[in-house]
Amino acid sequence: MVKNFDGEMVNIKFYLATILFAVTLSFGWSQTFSIHLNQSFYIVGQTLSFAVYPHKDLLIDSMLIYTELYSPGSELKQQRIYRLHSRSVEGSMELPILYEEGNYILTCYALMDTGRFSSQPLYTSINVPIYNNLEEKPEELEKLDYPQPPIENINHEDSFYTRNTYTWSINLLPLSEHPQDGEYSVSIFKYEGFYTNAEMVSQSESTVSKGEIIASTIRKNIFLDGKLNDRLNGKNITEKYLSLYLPQTGAFHRMQATAGMVKMALPDIYNVQKAQLLSMNPNQRLNLGWNPVTSYFNVDWINDRNRKLERNQTVNYVLWQDSKRRLIEDIFKITAPSVITPIDTIKTIPPDKSYLLSDYKDLKSLRNFIKEVMIDCRISKVVNDRQSLRLRNKDLNQLYRWPAWYLVNGFFVGDDSLMLNLQLADIKQIDLYNRNTTFDQQFDPMMAYTGVIAINTTSNIETAQNVFPLNGLSLERPATTSMPASNLPDLRTQIYWSSKLKADQSGKLNVGFATSDVKGIYAVEVHGVDGRKVPVSKRVFIEVR
Repeated sequence: MVKNFDGEMVNIKFYLATILFAVTLSFGWSQTFSIHLNQSFYIVGQTLSFAVYPHKDLLIDSMLIYTELYSPGSELKQQRIYRLHSRSVEGSMELPILYEEGNYILTCYALMDTGRFSSQPLYTSINVPIYNNLEEKPEELEKLDYPQPPIENINHEDSFYTRNTYTWSINLLPLSEHPQDGEYSVSIFKYEGFYTNAEMVSQSESTVSKGEIIASTIRKNIFLDGKLNDRLNGKNITEKYLSLYLPQTGAFHRMQATAGMVKMALPDIYNVQKAQLLSMNPNQRLNLGWNPVTSYFNVDWINDRNRKLERNQTVNYVLWQDSKRRLIEDIFKITAPSVITPIDTIKTIPPDKSYLLSDYKDLKSLRNFIKEVMIDCRISKVVNDRQSLRLRNKDLNQLYRWPAWYLVNGFFVGDDSLMLNLQLADIKQIDLYNRNTTFDQQFDPMMAYTGVIAINTTSNIETAQNVFPLNGLSLERPATTSMPASNLPDLRTQIYWSSKLKADQSGKLNVGFATSDVKGIYAVEVHGVDGRKVPVSKRVFIEVR
């Protein structure tokens, strides 16, 4: 459990620095910990979870273990202090949106008493790549030391079909003579492709860990550039919509472009059969050429893309491409409406209430709002009603504060650039607020579903069952799958992390999981210490077909 030493932190850091400098000269450093991270790399805004396993019996029970995160410039960014109990400690660090990109260092150390006036530092450091690039492949990922797994070497027992649940055993006896009394953590990464932060796992139930593999999708943005002019009032139309036909639902699904952009992450992106560009009038459409192999809209396939539509509406081009946070900000600068009346200098904003982003008319105040209150957001305009949402914690009656959610087709959907884990079992009250606006009523009232809201969700309950509407049907899935209440594909990437797992009497670590819809090769990593605190580490591959 994390101990809070706020009042004495300065003295502690000075004391530790003095001790470490002195003892390092005489004893040197000793690598004595195994650190298992829940991901191989991180995007700012995510949570860095870790498990620390001391080797052998070098540390006594209740000894303090320090974990520190250093920036690429060797600046101490965060520190956590834990007391060692049993065979491991586990903790986490939130990665703020303001962190710079680079290779961070996570250091874990403790001071072992070696005499009346001396101590020996025991430490281990591990590299932690952190990026703010949401989509494009980081060059460092090419350097990850993942062995190439020939598919023919994956036997039938390690091969599973999608959308099925299995219990699978990892034999630890070849690695240790005493695996039964140890503690272990397991993670499953999507090996193929460049997004490796999809993971399985969850809490241990007796000797079986139950969870679900949710493979992260390649999140892309559709950029709708150019102007749509309304001939009736002479104004530019900023609300543009894209409609995709999904065969699994047998219908077109409409999404609004915000600041010239539609954010999507379709797990079944190759199943999209048709795409159309819509104007404010749903009956006015442009058919788009769709390449299911490359996941690109072919600009040349747009039917008469420069021709004028009814009501004198034109579209210059449609582009499907990877996105990153800095590109999103540039788009805001280019396409955001000009400043009308700047609001007063923004003050410190309490994060315990609901905010309506459309109240912030200029980009400067909006950026200040984002920095102080939100991890990320999307600028949007509501046609008829302005809508915001508040969620109250069931036990503490406090409002959730982070991150951005928005309304799609009448359902609130999590922002896919963030890692969310909303558990309805934790929610006591949901308040939806509507504000009347003065928009022209000639607009289609069905368009009024693009509010932006801010909430925070941190719970991780395995037992609850959530029932979400899906085209009038009920879809029942475990709460931890965080299926959004929407008939659109899940726009979020869910992270699962498991530690303090036990092997059974036969020396096997039993892992129960449900496979995702994404086929491919997954790397399974096991780290920990056995009954004699000897480090255990193993990587195997499984195939989802």
